[in-house]
Parts: sequence; C-alpha cells; structure tokens
Amino acid sequence: MQSVCSNKNNMSFYINEQTGRLLETDDDPPAGYISVQYPTQTETLRTNNKLQREAILADREIRQLCKNNKPLIAPFAERYDWHGISGGLDNNGYCIALGNQWQINAAPIIDAANLKAQFIINKTADEFVLAPNSCVLATSHEIFDLPDGIMALSFGKSTLARINLVTHVTPLEAGWRGHLTIEVANLNNRTEIILRAGMPITQIVFFRVSGSPYTGQYQNQPPVPIAALGNKTNG
Repeated sequence: MQSVCSNKNNMSFYINEQTGRLLETDDDPPAGYISVQYPTQTETLRTNNKLQREAILADREIRQLCKNNKPLIAPFAERYDWHGISGGLDNNGYCIALGNQWQINAAPIIDAANLKAQFIINKTADEFVLAPNSCVLATSHEIFDLPDGIMALSFGKSTLARINLVTHVTPLEAGWRGHLTIEVANLNNRTEIILRAGMPITQIVFFRVSGSPYTGQYQNQPPVPIAALGNKTNG
C-alpha cells in the first residue's frame, strides 16, 4: 500500500473509525476520519498479473508446454476414452496412464528409520491383480519435464475412487524430471482389482509458482517404480 487513492480532481478518501462511513474530499477531513490507503492502478495491475501467473494451468497452456522443444509431458495426448475412463488432456489438468512395471514391498515389517531393509519384488506385465487391502507401486507411461516456474499435484480419479481404487496425492516439484512413481491402493475388503498398462490412473494439476527448482534424490526417475529412498544425508 503506497498511496492514497485519488480521482482526477485530486479527491482523497477517508473513513470514520467509529461508523465506517467513507468520505471523499479534497479538503482536510473532519475529526475522527483517517485516510484510506488504496493501491495505485499500477500496483493493482501488478497484483492481478501475479495472481494470473500463479493460477492453475488451463488446457491450452498445458498443450502449449507439451509442444515445445522440452515437452512438459511426453507422449502427449488430447482427451481420450479408455473403456469409460477419461485420459489425456482435461480442462484444467492431464490424466496420465499406467506403465507396465509394478513393485511390491514384501517385508513383514518396515522401519521408517531403516528404509534400506525393504524387501522389494519387481514385476513386468501388462496386467496386475491388486489384492484387497493392498497396494502396489506403479509408474506413469508418460515422462515429465517440469520447468522451474511450474509444479504439479497428482490426484486420484473420481471414477476409480467409486470402486475404492485410490492413488496417493503426490507433488511434482518445479524443475523435476522423470517418470512418476504412483502409489495405488485397493481399499476393498474382498474384491480384487485388475490394473492394466495404458489405463488412466490419476490426474495431474499444474500450478505456476516461484521458488528454487527441485534437486532431490528422485530426480530423473526411470520408467520403473522407485521405492522409498530413505537414509540419505542430502537431497
């Protein structure tokens, strides 16, 4: 807030601290009135532009970022239907598909302070049967290359949530590159769910942000699921 808002006749605005009544005058205000500090037109435009830059990306912006020399998502697909489940570009996001790589943690107990002790089983298959009350690490068919000013969040699809198939909300930090490891859980008590490569699994929503780009340990993830990389001193 840098200046008192004035009109073309140099009128200034004041407000009564007791009644809240607004007064517009070019004279000294009566007792009990204080000046109202409004942003200038330039400051208002700067604020609006900042909000616009930090808004959720629309489909046209996502499409444009996927067609440059460093595509945001590859391969890119316009909206499509996969057995009644939507995939590809959406109004304000992008629905990614499953790859054909799966990873199960078969350790009888996991100590979060000793993640190196995990017992991992990897599997390559076009289909994976997810047992009731179990989860699997999968990977995205697509590869991402997020520029420094854009981050994303991965959300589960409502169609799949209706059959109790959920994915963990996952951040994709600005500057991150790689295939996304996807945590998929079957919340049914008795029902198995068949997962298939190419199946749309989760929606990615992109945001414009400011801050330092990602430099962590999950950079450049390959097209296979990556288990939790604990016990690191940096990243």
